[in-house]
Amino acid sequence: MKLQLIIFLFIIFYNNNNNISALINTQDNACLSTIITKTKKTDDYPLKSGEDYCSVYGESFYFDCSSSGYVGAVRLSNVNAQFQLSPSNFACFTNPVLLDISSGGNITSNFFDDIPNLKLKAFSMSSTEINFSKVFYFSQLAKFEQFWFHGSNINATYINDLTTTISFSWFYVSTNNLPNMTNVDVNQCLLYLSIWFDQSSFSNLNTYKQISSLSIDGSYSKNTLFDFPIELLNRGSAIYYFLSFGSMNFKKPTSPLNLINQTVGGLSFSSINSDFLIDGQLPFINLNSNEFYYQWSSLKNISNFPLMDMKLKTLYLRSNGINSELEFFVPVINNGLKELYVDNNKLVGTVSEKFCELKSFGLGSNTLSGTLPSCYTCHFGNSTFKNTIFSNFIGSGLTNIIQKNDNCTTIVPNLRFDFLSNRTYIFGKNLGFEVNGYFVTTPSASWVVDIPSISFYKKGTETSSFDIYFRYANLNFHVTATPSQPIIDNIYVSEIGELKINGTNFGYNTSIISVVGVDNNNNEINCIVTKATFNQITCSILEGFNSSTYIIDANTIITVGQLQSNVQLTIIPDFLNQYLNCSSECTGNSFCDRNSGSCICDCKSDQKCNIKSKLCVSGPCPNDCTSPSNGVCNISNFVCECINGYGGESCQEKQHFITSITPTSNSGGDVTMSGQFFDKHIGLSITIGSVNCKEVLINETILICNLEASSETGIKTVKVSQNGLDWIGKNSFQYLNTIKACPNDCTSSSNGKCDSLTGQCKCIGNFKGYDCSGISGGDNNGQLESGNNNGGGGGGNTLPPSIPAIDNDNGVAVISNQELDYMILITKLVELDFNGKQVKSFDLQGKWVYNQKSNKDLNLSVFSQNILDDINTNCIISSTLEIVEKDKNYTFAGVEFLIESGSIKVSVGIENYKFISSLNTLQLQMKSDVTEDINKKENDCNDQDTKVETNDENSLSAINYIEIKKNGKTLFGRLINQAIVDNRSTLISSSIISKDEKSVIVGLNLPHFITSCLIDPDFSVLLSTDFKTSCGSSNDRPSYVIPLAVALPVGGAFAIATATFFIIKKRKENRELKSLQARISMN
Repeated sequence: MKLQLIIFLFIIFYNNNNNISALINTQDNACLSTIITKTKKTDDYPLKSGEDYCSVYGESFYFDCSSSGYVGAVRLSNVNAQFQLSPSNFACFTNPVLLDISSGGNITSNFFDDIPNLKLKAFSMSSTEINFSKVFYFSQLAKFEQFWFHGSNINATYINDLTTTISFSWFYVSTNNLPNMTNVDVNQCLLYLSIWFDQSSFSNLNTYKQISSLSIDGSYSKNTLFDFPIELLNRGSAIYYFLSFGSMNFKKPTSPLNLINQTVGGLSFSSINSDFLIDGQLPFINLNSNEFYYQWSSLKNISNFPLMDMKLKTLYLRSNGINSELEFFVPVINNGLKELYVDNNKLVGTVSEKFCELKSFGLGSNTLSGTLPSCYTCHFGNSTFKNTIFSNFIGSGLTNIIQKNDNCTTIVPNLRFDFLSNRTYIFGKNLGFEVNGYFVTTPSASWVVDIPSISFYKKGTETSSFDIYFRYANLNFHVTATPSQPIIDNIYVSEIGELKINGTNFGYNTSIISVVGVDNNNNEINCIVTKATFNQITCSILEGFNSSTYIIDANTIITVGQLQSNVQLTIIPDFLNQYLNCSSECTGNSFCDRNSGSCICDCKSDQKCNIKSKLCVSGPCPNDCTSPSNGVCNISNFVCECINGYGGESCQEKQHFITSITPTSNSGGDVTMSGQFFDKHIGLSITIGSVNCKEVLINETILICNLEASSETGIKTVKVSQNGLDWIGKNSFQYLNTIKACPNDCTSSSNGKCDSLTGQCKCIGNFKGYDCSGISGGDNNGQLESGNNNGGGGGGNTLPPSIPAIDNDNGVAVISNQELDYMILITKLVELDFNGKQVKSFDLQGKWVYNQKSNKDLNLSVFSQNILDDINTNCIISSTLEIVEKDKNYTFAGVEFLIESGSIKVSVGIENYKFISSLNTLQLQMKSDVTEDINKKENDCNDQDTKVETNDENSLSAINYIEIKKNGKTLFGRLINQAIVDNRSTLISSSIISKDEKSVIVGLNLPHFITSCLIDPDFSVLLSTDFKTSCGSSNDRPSYVIPLAVALPVGGAFAIATATFFIIKKRKENRELKSLQARISMN
């Protein structure tokens, strides 16, 4: 990279210091013509009659001509070495010229015999075909502005005979010695060590005090072993701007090299032999450098990396085979790192937001997981930036390197003054990596990057507020450096307990904003802030809110940073709080209603005021709330609080609900909803997200509406209102997308092809798994083979097989690999109310009953249990576990997919469950964990702490991934978003309930249903192994991945698939299952 930059600057320098003439000097034209003819380049530079080289090619890079028509430079490329140039070829030029032959070329043996009279001012030639011997004296080379002469067969020695100082812009040579550089001033010095190199000349390094950038390269030394030049350690405080070593074979140091006396702007090593390392680690201590490069070498171990305490700005560790967590580099980022390139290694883990502080970042060709942070994706509208990220991250394992974030909500700008430095700072989150192309401000200002993505500044503190427009995220913000007390205009309370607080002076940083109220009974009301702008705060009341909530004038404090505002907040579903004053004093029992600015409710002593209707109401409640099973009268306001799915003023109306939805695309079309709608439909309205859906057909069980075309995408909440009642299905609708992305882009084009109609990968050759990341150990024609389980302790590349099994005593699926047992357990069924609060819970673990009569197939086990309580007397939950011996195609909800041989397919169904309320839903919880039996451990070579990772704990996610990693093996799970409810397909969501150091519990959120629910989370499992079969095995052995797919087809549930990549037993012996049961019962 540095060499390319030097060549580029070399070109620019000579192009910009010469003018072009319309007519070349006759003598120079003839001289140039001779050189072109001699080197057989006439076809490359043809001339017509009357033309000359300067007029035709003067604007090109090849020939520089002065305004007087004299040639200043001759540049040729790909010159055949048989054509030798001699001094006489240049003697005819009027003035000395620059000669540059970029590849190939040759010169006569006497070319440098008379350097003082050689008509050249600069010389550049590099060729492996030159055979040349010469002793050069610096006093003779002083005439050259640049001297560039290197090749594998150049036998050159350089002698310093200077008494005065000379200088070179570039001095790039093949040399038999490191010359004494006293009185030699060089900007860029590159020394290629020849096969005749005298290592004792390293002692001259203490004279290299006028060298800005020094590079030493061993490409031509033919594997000669070198002592590391210890003379570098004895240069005191002399500074190299850049010091590099390339293609060097160093001897192993006897002790770490202490560079405490060195001050180096940049230090680079490339293509260095592994013997240079000490115990696999870098052999340096006390290195002082702003830039460090160690590339294309064998630095696999960086656990004791000596650079982490340095204040590096640039770090390149490309192509070293490094085995490490990516988070290892966070400390050096904390110390101010701006550029990090670690592509083509074996890094694992995820990319945290800490890496957003890097101005430049490269991660390609690693084994990472998860997604790229939004600090990058929010700005993918900048095509140049997006293409750069794609190039730098391709093959990293990240799933969204080409996916634009069309709904960026994570940009958070703030403004502050720093009077000490006389600067104004825009600071916050996801602000971009440069000023140009990312944001503009009004008033305009010259902003400078302070910390990429986090902080920008300008000089001066004269402007206290700015409007900021982020171009590629298409977002506008208003920020101020002098915050004021929050001003509240109004607060809207939605049907689901979401508050929209409108006003000014709020800002965008949700972490410093809080909304807390206290009702008349001193109960605290906490509203969790989810979004904030300068003019609006959005928060959600997570506990204690339902359709009957009726709280009047709760004392509420809204805090932004250190500033607060106090307001009275009435919390009633679908209610707008306003803060108006009455024009006159209220009389009698009436009072000023701040929501209307009028006096209301001059009520009698036996009446109460209904704030929503602004009317006086008398007790008891209307119609006594119909019956005790329908509702309860609130005597504080004579309002019915309805229960058991009833609603309306007197709880006389039965609450409608939806069990399944058949969606459409955002182009518009019919949406079909199934459920219970009864026979009255007064005031029917349907909203999906923010779009109206017009009624087409409705009866007691079916509702069809026509959805308007819109720009909305993704998952939306559905609201159906009738008879004065609302039903709200959170995240129950997903717009159809005709183009579907495949998991992990099918790993690569060599692994599989994406079917964009189904979102499924079609694997190529022996690749297997839902994302084609597995590598088959042999062709078994899609059948499960039997074989010996030797624990993987053998030699060669043989990996230990994974063995699927079914524990019939506990109804658990188990996958074993050496000392590790991975288990999938169905643990709990939970009923949730409208606000997601648990109202019932049924423990399932350890209660599965094995139905032996149904198990005629040896590869299939059926289990069931009854769900019993005061209202559930006939509910059954069942699961079926099947070992799949041959590849099979299954269909679920109209989608076909492949379950590979070696899989364990698990189906789960729930029938005749009785809900407390028609607004309630169910959640099925599953647990995945790993246990270790140290008695089965073959060796300690792969010891690794257990690590549990999830890509997204947001319940809005359509797909969640989980991983449990230990000892080089990974349990990998994927949950999809479909279920069959009352014989119809519908959308479901999944969420992470909890996770610890060895397990994760996932909840599948199921809708309300009448008769049955069949679930299909497509829970696939990948068991990946990349480890040594014995402690002496080669680290260069290829990595293998053993997929284990778990899918829930038509019977609905999840399946666990062990794959066809190695010889797998159908089952373990019963005695091995018995050894697992004690551990299973403890989970």
